[in-house]
Parts: sequence; C-alpha cells; structure tokens
Amino acid sequence: MSSTRDRSFWFLIIKFDKRKISPNIPRFTTEDAEKEVTKYLDKQTTEKTKMRDLWDTRVKFSMAALEEVVFETWFEDRVVLLEDAAHKVCHFRTTDCNYCKS
Repeated sequence: MSSTRDRSFWFLIIKFDKRKISPNIPRFTTEDAEKEVTKYLDKQTTEKTKMRDLWDTRVKFSMAALEEVVFETWFEDRVVLLEDAAHKVCHFRTTDCNYCKS
C-alpha cells in the first residue's frame, strides 16, 4: 500500500494453526513478531521484491491477532447483519480486511 513521504505500508497476514477464542486471544511482543516474520523473509512479494526487502527498510512494526467469528445466525428479531457489518475491520484502518489483504 503506497502513501506520501515515499513510504510503503504492508501487512503480513498469518493464519494460526488453531482457532483462538476470547479471552485467549494472544498478545505479541516485539520478539514474537521478529521471530514470526523471519519465516517469510525469502518469499517473493513482487517480481523484484522479497519480504526481506520490506523488512529491512521498515520504520515501525507490530503484530496483532485479528479476531475471526463465524455466526450461525445473521439476524435476530428485526436486526440483520449485511455487508461491512458482517466481516472484520482492520484495527489499523477504517476499511475492511479483505481490502487490507489485497
């Protein structure tokens, strides 16, 4: 994702091997994030760029768990969840995470 000031913002979205349910949503340290990202440093992100290139030029970074919920029922009484109300929103943006992954 491009921005002003000649910077790029990027997201590495990793799926846990097991579902995490509240109140057991993990919190991550700087060391946790560094350890996790090293697994992907040699992955190609574009034709000319590897994950290592992005990581080596980072200004800031953090790691956060994004909650996922699948409801069996999407309505109750006269209330129905539709479109943006029915999927997660990125904690770092005001847009949906489907956009953040692209």
